[in-house]
Amino acid sequence: MKRFIASLIVLVLLAAAVFAVGYVPLRLRAGHTGVLYSKTSGWYPEAIEPGRFLWRWELLIPTNTTLHHFPGDSHTVELRSSALLPSAEVYAPMLDGATSLEQNVRLRVRFRFLPEALVRNAPRGLQEGTLDNWYADLEDEIRSSAQVFLGTIITDLAEREDLHLPASDVADRLQERLQDRFRDLEVLSVVVETLDLPDPQLYRLARETYRNVHAAREEALLEAAQALAGTQAATDQQVATLERYGRVFSDYPILLEYLEITARTGRDPLSIESIPTVPVVPD
Repeated sequence: MKRFIASLIVLVLLAAAVFAVGYVPLRLRAGHTGVLYSKTSGWYPEAIEPGRFLWRWELLIPTNTTLHHFPGDSHTVELRSSALLPSAEVYAPMLDGATSLEQNVRLRVRFRFLPEALVRNAPRGLQEGTLDNWYADLEDEIRSSAQVFLGTIITDLAEREDLHLPASDVADRLQERLQDRFRDLEVLSVVVETLDLPDPQLYRLARETYRNVHAAREEALLEAAQALAGTQAATDQQVATLERYGRVFSDYPILLEYLEITARTGRDPLSIESIPTVPVVPD
């Protein structure tokens, strides 16, 4: 009986040891998400998160598995912009300095990788040691995308004569667009700290004035070009006529003497002036 009880205890202890070796959460650091890789099975298709029950037989084989740990900390990127409404700096002079189209926006975006994105990107080189580099690249992309999305949002508001939405509404719209754009990330929050925008009516007035001035300038340039073309055509016609006369006088030098007699006497003995004029066509 004692041997049976002893054997049972040994089996229980062995079972507990086997369970402990294969129980993945025991190997996971606090506050981290894990991605499991084994030589026998490759990448485990799901992220290992704290509190989740998971036992894998691959852990029973020494040096067979690697558990990559990713901290759950979020990252924050800041954006400051003074150029949101399209070509506002070009339109501003149309207001004669009476009012500025100056704009100023400052915001923060907080984000982190989704657990399933860690699993997708780990085979591509995403590890704890390279995580900061991945986040640095993402910060640049988020900053650039946020600039574009924010400009679109502000422009849409300007067209609807409403640039006075609360900063929280602008933040919600931007967060939604960023989340759609970056599917590997969880956009935790967008906080608009500063939102100074010009009067939309003044912006549209300056824009229309600029367009009208530009159109008038183009029309004036077109008219000037047409007038120059007409003058050039008349000059070309005169030059062609003189060239034709030059050839006639070269072929018939006697005509020069006839013209001299006509100029001296004031008479046209052969009535050349009464001969119908034939248009001269340039060669």
